[in-house]
Amino acid sequence: MKRQGHSRVEADSARLPEERQFKCVLIGVCVAVVLFTLAFVVLTVVKSSRSPQDITSNWFVAWGTWAGGLGTAAAFLIAAFSISVASAHARFDRRQAVEIREDNDMAQARLLIIYKVEDENSISSLATYRIENRSKDLFFDVTVPYVDSPDGSDAGIEHRTADLVAQDNRLHEFIPTAEQLTPYRDHTDHEAWFTLVTVRTSDASGIKFAVEYTDARGQRWHQELGGEIKRVHTTKAVPIRPPDRFQPPQQISRLVAWAREKTQSGSSLACPGGEAEGISAAWVLPEAR
Repeated sequence: MKRQGHSRVEADSARLPEERQFKCVLIGVCVAVVLFTLAFVVLTVVKSSRSPQDITSNWFVAWGTWAGGLGTAAAFLIAAFSISVASAHARFDRRQAVEIREDNDMAQARLLIIYKVEDENSISSLATYRIENRSKDLFFDVTVPYVDSPDGSDAGIEHRTADLVAQDNRLHEFIPTAEQLTPYRDHTDHEAWFTLVTVRTSDASGIKFAVEYTDARGQRWHQELGGEIKRVHTTKAVPIRPPDRFQPPQQISRLVAWAREKTQSGSSLACPGGEAEGISAAWVLPEAR
């Protein structure tokens, strides 16, 4: 019995406010109809016993008029609140659809994990955090825009950025910028599925920073240390990465030498693959031989 009562309370709380209002209207209409019918019966019986000559067609016409007005008002209320309930359900369905879409959009973003590295070799004054890609897709432009680190000074907090770390050349400090993370446990000669944030501090528990990154669908995200994720709406493309990470300078030199040789011999500048695309084709197809 307790379980049934508890389930009823949960069902009532799960209803929309418009549904509860509609229920009250229905109950009120039913009570009004019952009272009107009871009043008609009682008054008719009393009047017929005291003055039967007054029970004429006019008596019933008058009560019929009142009944018609009551029915019209009841129908109007029921229709109005029915429309209100239908509109509330439509709004609720739209909200649910938006929440489901936002949840699906965030599916990969939730798989960027940030945690503090702690082991027997950890140094308390050099805090290290690991940013891992636990998804099966790439993350692009993984950047830590700032790190607020307690330093024991009068200000209390030192605001560190990647540019300041490079400028000061502090030993062992690193703040990632424009990193590309490969799928989980997959790596290449130039990329890995994780990166590190390493900064000096006087109190590692007071460190605060955020990570901004772009998922495989091109959606930009902002994740605070602690796991809170927010969508970043942007109209900018992912920044261009250094070309020598994928196209070594010696490869470009080889293509330039090939183009110069073709020019000196008077041959047309067809790409090595056989298509006469001109010299630009040689730059577009760096892997051709």
